Amino acid sequence: MTRRVLVIDLGVQEQLAQIKHFWSKYGNLITWLLIAVLGAFAAWNGWNYWQTRNALQAAVLYDELERGAQAIATDAGSTDSGAAYLALGKSKNNRGAVKRDLTILMRAQAATGVPIIVGTSGQAGGDLNLAWTRDIVLEVARELNIAPKIALIHCEQEKARLKQLNAQGRISPLAPSQPLDDATIERYLRLKLEHPRAVVFLTAGAFCQSFFEDAVACGRVLRIAVRDLSAESEAARIPVCGIPRARLETYLGLLRQAGREVHVE
Repeated sequence: MTRRVLVIDLGVQEQLAQIKHFWSKYGNLITWLLIAVLGAFAAWNGWNYWQTRNALQAAVLYDELERGAQAIATDAGSTDSGAAYLALGKSKNNRGAVKRDLTILMRAQAATGVPIIVGTSGQAGGDLNLAWTRDIVLEVARELNIAPKIALIHCEQEKARLKQLNAQGRISPLAPSQPLDDATIERYLRLKLEHPRAVVFLTAGAFCQSFFEDAVACGRVLRIAVRDLSAESEAARIPVCGIPRARLETYLGLLRQAGREVHVE
């Protein structure tokens, strides 16, 4: 019969007990110190990466300017995050990130005199978005101690102005769209206020139509044509996008898959 003998080294046991006591007393402190050190190291690397990236971007920009560029142009708009940002006049982009990019551009503009063109300011180009971008530009100008000439181009359309142009016959539809009337404009704007996060469709005969920023969003997601109802009037552009009612559910499904809310009336 085999006998097993358990040998306990009291010295080792005492050392283990001391280690457990030490860790129970200082373990949390040591853990948080390690997290703080690693966090600081990661932040330092991130800061260096950000500085290097900014320097590279500035270098590329100055290289292009030295080659004879006549303008620094950027498109600040996007419909990828849905129509809500466009309708509410808010930007999805972080203000600090926008300020950083504008600082790079404005510093180059001040050094070379090449003008900057910012299209679709603040994500959508509406009055609120334009004012938001203007405030950032003025803030950067103060920090850089420069006084650039600033021109603001407003593109937002007033409801009364659209009605006036429509009454004058200066807004004409492109086939197969139906003529635009004041009631349609009122209806769309009312529904947009009720459903600001949704892509709004109005039924018109065999088609469902969407207007303004919703039309642009549909064109981007569904990859279908976006027409302009105001071909004769540059001052009152009305984007419109139409989908056949027979395929309505198919297109709505694609919009929902892309994360868009929809409302049809």
